[in-house]
Amino acid sequence: MAGEPVMTLYDYQLAMLHPMNDSVADLTPWSCTNEELQESSLGPIDFVDGFGAVGDVVAFTATDPDTGRQQRYFAHIDWGLLQAVEPAPDWYTDERRTDH
Repeated sequence: MAGEPVMTLYDYQLAMLHPMNDSVADLTPWSCTNEELQESSLGPIDFVDGFGAVGDVVAFTATDPDTGRQQRYFAHIDWGLLQAVEPAPDWYTDERRTDH
């Protein structure tokens, strides 16, 4: 149809290689790498210290898809791949962030 944007094969391949992680709902297990999460529109992404050898845990603020309110989340990363996303526990506050 005239006036509608056309996705080229290159655009499609690029989208498949670099998924758009614009919401918590997009963050399913193995859907992105740590680097892709860091480059997403979610954020800022903060490293959470104290989890030892269980992989990396990062925190970020995003819109809760159920309530529409901003909420802190933890993303669990292992071997460079996203494993899980969950609401940040009550004990985690911005004062515990490692970038201060």
